Amino acid sequence: MVDTIINILAAVSLTPTDGVMIVVCTGLMFLLYKILENKVFKPLLEHVEQRESLTTGAAFTATQMRQKTTALKARFDESIFKARVEGSAKRAEIVAAAKEKAAAIVREAENQAAAELAAGRQEIANQISSAKSGAEGAAQDLAKTLASQVDSQLGQAA
Repeated sequence: MVDTIINILAAVSLTPTDGVMIVVCTGLMFLLYKILENKVFKPLLEHVEQRESLTTGAAFTATQMRQKTTALKARFDESIFKARVEGSAKRAEIVAAAKEKAAAIVREAENQAAAELAAGRQEIANQISSAKSGAEGAAQDLAKTLASQVDSQLGQAA
């Protein structure tokens, strides 16, 4: 068996010392691994697992917070929409009331203007009637005066 191992080592250009060194180094590597396993690898793996659990927890918390934020934003948007709808309805009510009040004011002004116009027309009709009466009286007086002057002129000429 030793001869077979030496032949295998010779086939790959190694000496028996190299073979012994390979076995010794393999044992030393295994021993170093066992020493480092408890001192370095286990604490490192525990730290990585702890970090991963924290990261996973933080990611889960972030996902929950994102969902809550989305729900709150939806409620906020809905509240804003409702407030806008209510504001528009209230505005429409106020505008309708203002239009109604304006129409009432216009109707009242039209009625007052019509009453003033009727009173003015009546006053003008009265003044025209009075002027006509005065003019007729003055015309009759003038006609009498003219007739008497014509009579007196005719009487003097005859």
